[in-house]
Amino acid sequence: RRPPRSTHCISSAASDVYKRQFLFLPPIPPSPSSPRTLPLIHSKLYFTSGSTVTVIDLSTATLLHSTDLQAPIAAIASRKNPPSFYIAHTTGELALYDTNLVNPISIFTTKEAIKMLCLSNKSLMVGLESEVRVLDLDTKKWRVVECKGEVKSCGMDEKGEYGIVVSEECVKIYDLRGEMKLIKEEKTKEEVAKVVWSSDNKYLLIPDGTGIKCMKTDQWTTKEISEIAEAKIDLIEYTKNNILAAIFSNTLILTDLRTKVQLAHLSLPDTVLALQYQEELNCLILLNGAGITLMSLPEELFKGQDVKMQKVVRPVKKVRKSKIGVDVAPQEQFQVSATQCSDGSRFLCWNLSGRITLTRNLTAINFEGSGKDFFISDECGVNLGVSNASGAILASSISSAGIGAESENKKESVIQFISFNKNLSNWTYALPSGESAELVAIGVNWAAVYTSEYYIRVFSLEGVQLHVFSMESPLVAMCGYASLLALAYHHSIPMLNTQKINLRVISVKNSFNTVADTSLPLSGGSLLKWIGFSEEGQLFALDTRGTMRAFDGSVWTLYVFCV
Repeated sequence: RRPPRSTHCISSAASDVYKRQFLFLPPIPPSPSSPRTLPLIHSKLYFTSGSTVTVIDLSTATLLHSTDLQAPIAAIASRKNPPSFYIAHTTGELALYDTNLVNPISIFTTKEAIKMLCLSNKSLMVGLESEVRVLDLDTKKWRVVECKGEVKSCGMDEKGEYGIVVSEECVKIYDLRGEMKLIKEEKTKEEVAKVVWSSDNKYLLIPDGTGIKCMKTDQWTTKEISEIAEAKIDLIEYTKNNILAAIFSNTLILTDLRTKVQLAHLSLPDTVLALQYQEELNCLILLNGAGITLMSLPEELFKGQDVKMQKVVRPVKKVRKSKIGVDVAPQEQFQVSATQCSDGSRFLCWNLSGRITLTRNLTAINFEGSGKDFFISDECGVNLGVSNASGAILASSISSAGIGAESENKKESVIQFISFNKNLSNWTYALPSGESAELVAIGVNWAAVYTSEYYIRVFSLEGVQLHVFSMESPLVAMCGYASLLALAYHHSIPMLNTQKINLRVISVKNSFNTVADTSLPLSGGSLLKWIGFSEEGQLFALDTRGTMRAFDGSVWTLYVFCV
């Protein structure tokens, strides 16, 4: 839910030519039915996660649409324009969907779990637990390959002439032209997760331990390229010009198969679930638990053995930073007016109405609002807070809940309201299991909580939940004034070392309508440091290079206030 910092370690020469772009989506937990990237069609990426099929335009890093379906476990898209989709469900049903992911046509139903789908120009291959089925798209007839042992994966070349069935420590190749005939059986040292074809379909590449087996398809002869990695290879992908990308132990390497020279060596922060090369954009697409990483490849990689790239053989240990020292990953979210922990104490909020102080022993919170002091027992592990003249909203996130001695097993994120007004009562609200508070804001007669599920929950100060709506991308910060709720959120991936943040202002009293949605420019290489309203209701934003920007509330235009 929270974009991680960029922690790629890049070889010294490659650091000058690599461009990295990041597109983050809600977390994707690793599981037996882990997400599978689908073929790219005109710079669009389709993939499944949980009960959602998501469509992203990679050329503009824009989320086009996200559709909930009944328990999809595998999916594949045709290469037609517009595309259609074959989607398998955990119920055992395989259905064909149109471009808008509606109007499904059932293909077949099986009692076995569908593990994988592969699509060529002529055939659809369906991998089950103990067999593989191949559907001829022209005649609509099925053919079946029965397998000894569990089917680990399957695949086809682009023309649909050859089929691959991977079982335990064995790769079988079938001729799909005419009758299905076994033409090659290749033993492997370890279990194989994925095999790939070269772009011209002349070679089949099989990861085997720390090396690769390269099989020539004209006579099905095998050549072993040993020890290109330092540990067992998990995923491979062929790019072009005999350059192979391989993943092992959270590391990405690029190797020239002709010379066995390692061209790049990058350390990755998360386990990669799927890897794909997109020739149109010349980039690698890595799908992991944090979202999607797009990694543009330098053209120097594909120009043969030039001197510059030959030097890229050893990784450096330092994390690459930009020239002005700011990461190019999306900025992490922050609570407005909160400070970092110092000697066990910090301010959760400090504004004109007072301050909320978290004490060193984390058991008491002191409020100084409207000339009054309030002390409460910190049983929920409070780590978020904001106040105005009416009272204070406190929240505990799941990561901090249970800091107190009596709540070590706390699994709920709790919202609390402490009233400064005798006409209002204190109240608490527990978020649903697994949902965690991440940001809070308060206005006149309302309070808002942003959660790990990208929800913004708006409450009255009497404790009634008034409205719940979703954000399409992560928030950076939010604040409130009177009836206005201001949301700073990631509009797209950072470009040219600059954050791409938008500002959305919502009127709480006017049916939660959007008053303004405009870009929030920042100085080059800077981050958003603070955002807030003046006493008169004018909205200001401060970046880490000291530039203050103000918004004209009448027409919501921006001007630089001071530098």
